[in-house]
Amino acid sequence: MKIKVLAMLLAGFSFTAMANGPETVVRETVKTYIESYLSNDYSSMKEVLHNDFQNQGINRDGSLSQPLDARGLKNLMKQQESTPVSEQNNEIEVISLQEEFASVRLVTGPENSRWTEEILLEKVRGTWKIKKIVWSF
Repeated sequence: MKIKVLAMLLAGFSFTAMANGPETVVRETVKTYIESYLSNDYSSMKEVLHNDFQNQGINRDGSLSQPLDARGLKNLMKQQESTPVSEQNNEIEVISLQEEFASVRLVTGPENSRWTEEILLEKVRGTWKIKKIVWSF
């Protein structure tokens, strides 16, 4: 009986460890970023941004956007309509996961105006932070 209980506890521990593994944490970091961005919740979004955060992309006309830091992204958010999380359609794919860095592809936006973001994350003092975003329509 003790062995059975111990086996069940270990199985539960293994499942919890996998569920909270690095890939899950990276996905949750990106999810927090995009849900907060689209719903205009800067304070929540700022929590997952690296101190050296940069965001730049390719506009619809093919031109390169101006690079933005966190403050620039905050100003951009003030100009957009808020999209509730229940209405968002965010697809998150972890492309590469190393000990200190991760690469993620995010496809997001409303059906008539979706865009892709390639996101580089860096682990800072044990916490995943979004360092760079390159986006395109």
